[in-house]
Amino acid sequence: MEDIIMLNSRSTWRGEFMWGTLRFAVLFCLWLWYFWPEIDRMWSSTLSTSETAHILVMPLAIVLLVFLRLPAIATRMTGGSFFGVILIIAGLAIYAVTTWPFYYGYVRTMTMLPVLGGVVWAACGWRVFKLSLPLLLLIMLSIEIGTAIYARLTILPETYTIAAVAGVLDELPGVDIIVHGVDVLFTYGEKSGVIGLGQSYRGVRLFSAFALLGVFVTFCRTRSTWRLALVALAALPILLLCNFLRFFTWGITAIYISGDSAGIMPRNVSAIVSIVAAYCLFVLVCEFKLNLFVDVNEEIASFDGEEICHE
Repeated sequence: MEDIIMLNSRSTWRGEFMWGTLRFAVLFCLWLWYFWPEIDRMWSSTLSTSETAHILVMPLAIVLLVFLRLPAIATRMTGGSFFGVILIIAGLAIYAVTTWPFYYGYVRTMTMLPVLGGVVWAACGWRVFKLSLPLLLLIMLSIEIGTAIYARLTILPETYTIAAVAGVLDELPGVDIIVHGVDVLFTYGEKSGVIGLGQSYRGVRLFSAFALLGVFVTFCRTRSTWRLALVALAALPILLLCNFLRFFTWGITAIYISGDSAGIMPRNVSAIVSIVAAYCLFVLVCEFKLNLFVDVNEEIASFDGEEICHE
């Protein structure tokens, strides 16, 4: 009798998974068709500059997360929900308003997220929608923020980073540092130059790359709520530390290794070092074990074992 119940249950969720996948595929194709101008603009912008090159790995990251969560998605698939349709309509309404009469490019592009979330909710149900939230977050981090908005968001932390890095570099033997506005001028022996010359952001858009990496590392496995809260609290300090490390590595490379302070080498080396550091820090926060609580049963078993050994 139990075997029959298990077979019926298995056939039920397999049927729900098949039909849910079919519904999602149809709605997803419609979503792609409707938002293709925005997607094409994002892709063209990514190919035109190295500042947003991390967006190229976003589709691969999403596919990997879907693959890792596929068993959970299959068992949580339901017949969908009408609330997803409401979310789709709301997203399309915002898209229309930000197209005419008010044109806000960034907000208009962001409307892809509620519409895609509504597609998942309408086709697969609430539980699958919750599982898809990290994927939507990856897409959000891949949407390029406008120059003016990005400047307002980053000018303060970048100013503190420049001052901190300049102070550290100035302590190095034989190195003289002068901060002139947003430029850091250095003199080392007969060599002199400006760190990050000609780079309007000096790679500060790697903030998005650090955050995207953190989201992927965090959600590639099932984490407890307190662990997610810990990662959320540590995210901003990690981003700021990696940005400091990026600019510091840029300075060290420009001063001691590269003869051209404005060349490609300092920029690329600093980007690689900071990205590797971001990955290691997020892995450390996600994986380290803090044994604040001891299981009473384990403690009793350990105590009994010690007594047996003494006997």
